Amino acid sequence: MNMNHGDNQHRLNGPQKAAALLLAMGKENARKVSEHFSSDEMRLLVDAAKKLPGLSVHDVSSLLDEFEQNFERSGISVGASDFESLFTPRKNDGEEQGSAGEERIVIDVATALKFFEGEPAMMSAVLISELDDEVAAQALKELEPEKRSEIMNAFLIRRQLDPELEAALKASILDVVAADAGAGETSEQIEKTVSVITFMDEDDGEALLAAIEAQDPQTAAAIRRSIFRFADIALLDSKAIAKVVDKLETDDITAALSGADAAILEAIMTPLSQRNRKIVESELARGGISAEKTDVARRKIAGIVIGLAKDGVLALPSK
Repeated sequence: MNMNHGDNQHRLNGPQKAAALLLAMGKENARKVSEHFSSDEMRLLVDAAKKLPGLSVHDVSSLLDEFEQNFERSGISVGASDFESLFTPRKNDGEEQGSAGEERIVIDVATALKFFEGEPAMMSAVLISELDDEVAAQALKELEPEKRSEIMNAFLIRRQLDPELEAALKASILDVVAADAGAGETSEQIEKTVSVITFMDEDDGEALLAAIEAQDPQTAAAIRRSIFRFADIALLDSKAIAKVVDKLETDDITAALSGADAAILEAIMTPLSQRNRKIVESELARGGISAEKTDVARRKIAGIVIGLAKDGVLALPSK
Protein backbone atom coordinates (compact mmCIF):
# COMPACT_ATOMS: atom_id res chain seq x y z
CA MET A 1 0.00 0.00 0.00
CA ASN A 2 1.30 3.41 -0.87
CA MET A 3 1.69 5.70 2.11
CA ASN A 4 2.94 9.13 1.15
CA HIS A 5 3.62 10.57 4.56
CA GLY A 6 4.01 14.30 5.05
CA ASP A 7 7.19 15.69 6.59
CA ASN A 8 5.64 17.81 9.38
CA GLN A 9 6.73 15.27 11.98
CA HIS A 10 10.40 15.90 11.10
CA ARG A 11 10.07 19.52 12.23
CA LEU A 12 8.65 18.70 15.66
CA ASN A 13 10.70 18.74 18.85
CA GLY A 14 10.35 16.05 21.52
CA PRO A 15 7.53 17.65 23.55
CA GLN A 16 5.58 18.45 20.37
CA LYS A 17 5.81 14.84 19.23
CA ALA A 18 4.57 13.69 22.63
CA ALA A 19 1.71 16.20 22.48
CA ALA A 20 0.77 15.04 18.98
CA LEU A 21 0.66 11.41 20.09
CA LEU A 22 -1.54 12.33 23.05
CA LEU A 23 -3.95 14.19 20.78
CA ALA A 24 -4.10 11.17 18.44
CA MET A 25 -5.13 8.96 21.36
CA GLY A 26 -8.38 10.84 21.85
CA LYS A 27 -9.60 12.72 24.90
CA GLU A 28 -10.31 9.82 27.22
CA ASN A 29 -7.10 7.89 26.56
CA ALA A 30 -4.97 11.06 26.70
CA ARG A 31 -6.50 11.94 30.07
CA LYS A 32 -5.60 8.53 31.48
CA VAL A 33 -2.02 8.75 30.20
CA SER A 34 -1.57 12.33 31.42
CA GLU A 35 -2.40 11.25 34.98
CA HIS A 36 1.10 9.77 35.07
CA PHE A 37 2.85 13.07 34.22
CA SER A 38 4.14 15.59 36.72
CA SER A 39 2.75 19.15 36.72
CA ASP A 40 5.96 20.44 35.10
CA GLU A 41 5.72 17.83 32.36
CA MET A 42 2.09 18.72 31.73
CA ARG A 43 2.91 22.43 31.42
CA LEU A 44 5.62 21.56 28.91
CA LEU A 45 3.22 19.43 26.88
CA VAL A 46 0.48 22.08 26.91
CA ASP A 47 2.93 24.71 25.66
CA ALA A 48 4.15 22.30 22.97
CA ALA A 49 0.60 21.51 21.87
CA LYS A 50 -0.13 25.21 21.33
CA LYS A 51 2.74 25.37 18.83
CA LEU A 52 1.82 22.25 16.84
CA PRO A 53 1.50 22.72 13.06
CA GLY A 54 -1.35 21.04 11.19
CA LEU A 55 -0.72 17.30 11.09
CA SER A 56 -2.29 14.85 8.63
CA VAL A 57 -3.24 11.26 9.35
CA HIS A 58 -0.04 10.25 7.54
CA ASP A 59 2.05 12.48 9.84
CA VAL A 60 0.54 10.90 12.95
CA SER A 61 1.04 7.41 11.51
CA SER A 62 4.73 8.21 10.99
CA LEU A 63 5.01 9.44 14.57
CA LEU A 64 3.55 6.15 15.78
CA ASP A 65 6.12 4.28 13.65
CA GLU A 66 8.92 6.36 15.15
CA PHE A 67 7.63 5.76 18.68
CA GLU A 68 7.45 2.01 18.10
CA GLN A 69 10.99 1.87 16.67
CA ASN A 70 12.44 3.86 19.57
CA PHE A 71 10.52 1.72 22.02
CA GLU A 72 11.96 -1.46 20.52
CA ARG A 73 15.50 -0.05 20.62
CA SER A 74 15.16 0.83 24.30
CA GLY A 75 15.24 -2.84 25.26
CA ILE A 76 12.56 -2.35 27.91
CA SER A 77 10.52 -5.47 28.55
CA VAL A 78 6.87 -4.89 29.37
CA GLY A 79 3.65 -6.85 29.41
CA ALA A 80 -0.02 -6.06 29.21
CA SER A 81 -0.19 -5.48 32.96
CA ASP A 82 2.25 -2.56 32.62
CA PHE A 83 -0.25 -0.74 30.40
CA GLU A 84 -3.37 -1.54 32.41
CA SER A 85 -3.29 1.68 34.43
CA LEU A 86 -2.80 3.71 31.24
CA PHE A 87 -5.45 2.26 28.98
CA THR A 88 -8.07 0.61 31.16
CA PRO A 89 -10.15 1.93 34.05
CA ARG A 90 -9.13 0.89 37.55
CA LYS A 91 -11.33 -1.89 38.94
CA ASN A 92 -12.62 -2.24 42.46
CA ASP A 93 -11.20 -5.08 44.51
CA GLY A 94 -14.48 -6.97 44.37
CA GLU A 95 -15.05 -6.45 40.65
CA GLU A 96 -14.34 -9.38 38.39
CA GLN A 97 -11.83 -8.99 35.58
CA GLY A 98 -13.03 -9.59 32.01
CA SER A 99 -12.13 -12.88 30.41
CA ALA A 100 -11.06 -13.77 26.91
CA GLY A 101 -14.42 -15.42 26.40
CA GLU A 102 -16.38 -12.32 27.40
CA GLU A 103 -19.28 -11.45 25.09
CA ARG A 104 -18.43 -8.75 22.58
CA ILE A 105 -19.94 -5.32 23.24
CA VAL A 106 -22.80 -4.53 20.85
CA ILE A 107 -22.46 -0.97 19.53
CA ASP A 108 -25.35 0.71 17.74
CA VAL A 109 -25.18 3.23 14.90
CA ALA A 110 -25.88 6.30 17.06
CA THR A 111 -23.13 5.41 19.55
CA ALA A 112 -20.59 4.74 16.80
CA LEU A 113 -21.52 8.01 15.07
CA LYS A 114 -21.02 9.99 18.28
CA PHE A 115 -17.52 8.51 18.65
CA PHE A 116 -16.63 9.20 15.01
CA GLU A 117 -17.73 12.83 15.32
CA GLY A 118 -15.83 13.54 18.54
CA GLU A 119 -12.58 11.58 18.24
CA PRO A 120 -9.53 11.74 15.95
CA ALA A 121 -9.57 9.68 12.77
CA MET A 122 -6.84 7.35 14.06
CA MET A 123 -9.00 6.37 17.06
CA SER A 124 -12.11 6.00 14.90
CA ALA A 125 -10.08 3.65 12.70
CA VAL A 126 -9.48 1.40 15.71
CA LEU A 127 -13.20 1.34 16.50
CA ILE A 128 -14.13 0.40 12.92
CA SER A 129 -12.20 -2.87 13.29
CA GLU A 130 -14.50 -3.76 16.22
CA LEU A 131 -17.82 -2.75 14.63
CA ASP A 132 -20.33 -4.83 12.74
CA ASP A 133 -19.85 -3.92 9.06
CA GLU A 134 -23.42 -2.70 8.57
CA VAL A 135 -23.25 -0.55 11.72
CA ALA A 136 -19.97 0.96 10.51
CA ALA A 137 -21.47 1.71 7.10
CA GLN A 138 -24.59 3.37 8.52
CA ALA A 139 -22.61 5.49 10.99
CA LEU A 140 -20.12 6.60 8.33
CA LYS A 141 -23.00 7.49 6.02
CA GLU A 142 -24.15 10.16 8.50
CA LEU A 143 -20.78 11.92 8.54
CA GLU A 144 -19.66 14.76 6.31
CA PRO A 145 -17.87 13.28 3.25
CA GLU A 146 -14.51 14.79 4.25
CA LYS A 147 -14.68 13.31 7.77
CA ARG A 148 -15.85 9.96 6.40
CA SER A 149 -12.97 9.66 3.95
CA GLU A 150 -10.45 10.79 6.58
CA ILE A 151 -11.55 7.99 8.91
CA MET A 152 -11.50 5.28 6.23
CA ASN A 153 -8.08 6.38 4.96
CA ALA A 154 -6.82 6.25 8.54
CA PHE A 155 -8.24 2.73 8.83
CA LEU A 156 -6.48 1.62 5.64
CA ILE A 157 -3.02 2.91 6.62
CA ARG A 158 -3.14 2.11 10.35
CA ARG A 159 -0.37 -0.17 11.60
CA GLN A 160 -1.24 -2.51 14.44
CA LEU A 161 0.68 -1.96 17.68
CA ASP A 162 2.33 -4.63 19.80
CA PRO A 163 -0.47 -7.21 20.37
CA GLU A 164 -0.64 -6.55 24.12
CA LEU A 165 -0.81 -2.79 23.66
CA GLU A 166 -3.24 -3.16 20.73
CA ALA A 167 -5.60 -5.24 22.88
CA ALA A 168 -5.39 -2.72 25.71
CA LEU A 169 -6.07 0.19 23.35
CA LYS A 170 -9.12 -1.53 21.85
CA ALA A 171 -10.41 -2.38 25.31
CA SER A 172 -10.09 1.25 26.35
CA ILE A 173 -11.91 2.53 23.26
CA LEU A 174 -14.73 0.01 23.70
CA ASP A 175 -15.00 1.08 27.33
CA VAL A 176 -15.41 4.73 26.25
CA VAL A 177 -17.99 3.78 23.60
CA ALA A 178 -19.94 1.58 26.02
CA ALA A 179 -20.01 4.40 28.56
CA ASP A 180 -21.72 6.63 25.94
CA ALA A 181 -24.56 4.17 25.23
CA GLY A 182 -3.71 -9.87 17.09
CA ALA A 183 -2.10 -8.14 14.58
CA GLY A 184 -4.02 -7.56 11.31
CA GLU A 185 -2.65 -7.44 7.80
CA THR A 186 -3.39 -4.85 5.12
CA SER A 187 -5.44 -7.45 3.22
CA GLU A 188 -7.76 -7.77 6.24
CA GLN A 189 -8.24 -4.00 6.32
CA ILE A 190 -9.13 -4.02 2.63
CA GLU A 191 -11.61 -6.87 3.19
CA LYS A 192 -13.21 -4.91 6.03
CA THR A 193 -13.44 -1.79 3.85
CA VAL A 194 -15.01 -3.81 1.03
CA SER A 195 -17.64 -5.18 3.40
CA VAL A 196 -18.42 -1.73 4.84
CA ILE A 197 -18.87 -0.27 1.35
CA THR A 198 -21.11 -3.19 0.41
CA PHE A 199 -23.62 -2.13 3.08
CA MET A 200 -23.58 1.50 1.92
CA ASP A 201 -25.84 3.03 -0.71
CA GLU A 202 -24.04 2.73 -4.05
CA ASP A 203 -23.61 6.51 -4.42
CA ASP A 204 -22.09 6.82 -0.93
CA GLY A 205 -19.83 3.84 -1.58
CA GLU A 206 -18.59 5.32 -4.83
CA ALA A 207 -17.93 8.68 -3.16
CA LEU A 208 -15.91 6.95 -0.44
CA LEU A 209 -13.96 4.95 -3.03
CA ALA A 210 -13.16 8.15 -4.91
CA ALA A 211 -11.81 9.72 -1.71
CA ILE A 212 -9.65 6.65 -1.01
CA GLU A 213 -8.45 6.70 -4.61
CA ALA A 214 -7.29 10.29 -4.24
CA GLN A 215 -5.02 9.20 -1.38
CA ASP A 216 -3.95 5.77 -2.65
CA PRO A 217 -4.98 4.65 -6.16
CA GLN A 218 -3.43 1.20 -5.74
CA THR A 219 -5.44 0.39 -2.62
CA ALA A 220 -8.62 1.85 -4.15
CA ALA A 221 -8.16 -0.42 -7.18
CA ALA A 222 -7.78 -3.47 -4.91
CA ILE A 223 -10.97 -2.50 -3.06
CA ARG A 224 -12.89 -1.88 -6.26
CA ARG A 225 -11.95 -5.31 -7.63
CA SER A 226 -13.47 -6.91 -4.53
CA ILE A 227 -16.65 -4.83 -4.36
CA PHE A 228 -19.77 -6.87 -5.07
CA ARG A 229 -23.08 -5.29 -5.99
CA PHE A 230 -26.43 -7.02 -6.37
CA ALA A 231 -26.29 -6.37 -10.11
CA ASP A 232 -23.19 -8.60 -10.27
CA ILE A 233 -25.05 -11.69 -9.07
CA ALA A 234 -25.70 -12.95 -12.59
CA LEU A 235 -21.90 -13.12 -13.03
CA LEU A 236 -21.65 -15.88 -10.39
CA ASP A 237 -21.80 -19.50 -11.50
CA SER A 238 -24.96 -21.50 -10.83
CA LYS A 239 -23.50 -23.40 -7.86
CA ALA A 240 -22.47 -20.16 -6.12
CA ILE A 241 -25.91 -18.60 -6.72
CA ALA A 242 -27.57 -21.69 -5.24
CA LYS A 243 -25.46 -21.32 -2.07
CA VAL A 244 -26.51 -17.67 -1.77
CA VAL A 245 -30.19 -18.40 -2.37
CA ASP A 246 -30.05 -21.15 0.25
CA LYS A 247 -29.41 -18.47 2.89
CA LEU A 248 -32.35 -16.27 1.88
CA GLU A 249 -36.00 -16.11 2.87
CA THR A 250 -38.55 -15.86 0.08
CA ASP A 251 -39.45 -12.34 1.28
CA ASP A 252 -35.84 -11.21 0.73
CA ILE A 253 -35.77 -12.81 -2.73
CA THR A 254 -39.07 -11.20 -3.72
CA ALA A 255 -38.02 -7.75 -2.54
CA ALA A 256 -34.61 -7.99 -4.21
CA LEU A 257 -36.08 -9.12 -7.54
CA SER A 258 -38.63 -6.30 -7.70
CA GLY A 259 -37.68 -4.34 -10.81
CA ALA A 260 -34.64 -6.54 -11.56
CA ASP A 261 -33.67 -7.30 -15.16
CA ALA A 262 -34.36 -10.64 -16.83
CA ALA A 263 -30.83 -12.03 -16.38
CA ILE A 264 -30.88 -11.49 -12.62
CA LEU A 265 -34.45 -12.84 -12.33
CA GLU A 266 -33.49 -16.05 -14.10
CA ALA A 267 -30.21 -16.44 -12.17
CA ILE A 268 -31.90 -16.27 -8.75
CA MET A 269 -35.14 -18.06 -9.65
CA THR A 270 -33.43 -21.09 -11.23
CA PRO A 271 -32.21 -22.73 -7.98
CA LEU A 272 -35.56 -22.21 -6.21
CA SER A 273 -37.88 -25.12 -5.57
CA GLN A 274 -41.02 -25.15 -7.70
CA ARG A 275 -43.12 -24.16 -4.68
CA ASN A 276 -40.90 -21.20 -3.70
CA ARG A 277 -40.65 -20.05 -7.30
CA LYS A 278 -44.44 -19.85 -7.53
CA ILE A 279 -44.58 -17.89 -4.27
CA VAL A 280 -42.01 -15.36 -5.51
CA GLU A 281 -43.67 -15.01 -8.92
CA SER A 282 -47.05 -14.46 -7.26
CA GLU A 283 -45.69 -11.76 -4.94
CA LEU A 284 -43.86 -10.01 -7.78
CA ALA A 285 -47.04 -10.00 -9.86
CA ARG A 286 -48.93 -8.44 -6.96
CA GLY A 287 -46.39 -5.57 -6.79
CA GLY A 288 -46.42 -2.85 -4.15
CA ILE A 289 -42.86 -3.50 -2.93
CA SER A 290 -41.19 -0.27 -1.81
CA ALA A 291 -37.88 0.88 -3.27
CA GLU A 292 -36.45 1.03 0.26
CA LYS A 293 -37.33 -2.61 0.95
CA THR A 294 -35.80 -3.63 -2.37
CA ASP A 295 -32.60 -1.72 -1.62
CA VAL A 296 -32.26 -3.32 1.83
CA ALA A 297 -32.79 -6.83 0.42
CA ARG A 298 -30.26 -6.27 -2.37
CA ARG A 299 -27.59 -5.02 0.03
CA LYS A 300 -28.30 -7.99 2.30
CA ILE A 301 -27.71 -10.36 -0.61
CA ALA A 302 -24.48 -8.56 -1.55
CA GLY A 303 -23.35 -8.85 2.07
CA ILE A 304 -24.05 -12.60 2.06
CA VAL A 305 -21.99 -13.02 -1.11
CA ILE A 306 -19.07 -11.11 0.45
CA GLY A 307 -19.33 -13.23 3.60
CA LEU A 308 -19.31 -16.49 1.64
CA ALA A 309 -16.34 -15.27 -0.38
CA LYS A 310 -14.44 -14.48 2.83
CA ASP A 311 -15.15 -18.01 4.07
CA GLY A 312 -13.90 -19.49 0.80
CA VAL A 313 -17.30 -20.92 -0.06
CA LEU A 314 -17.44 -19.12 -3.42
CA ALA A 315 -15.26 -16.92 -5.59
CA LEU A 316 -16.23 -13.38 -6.53
CA PRO A 317 -16.52 -12.73 -10.28
CA SER A 318 -13.46 -11.12 -11.83
CA LYS A 319 -13.79 -7.52 -12.98
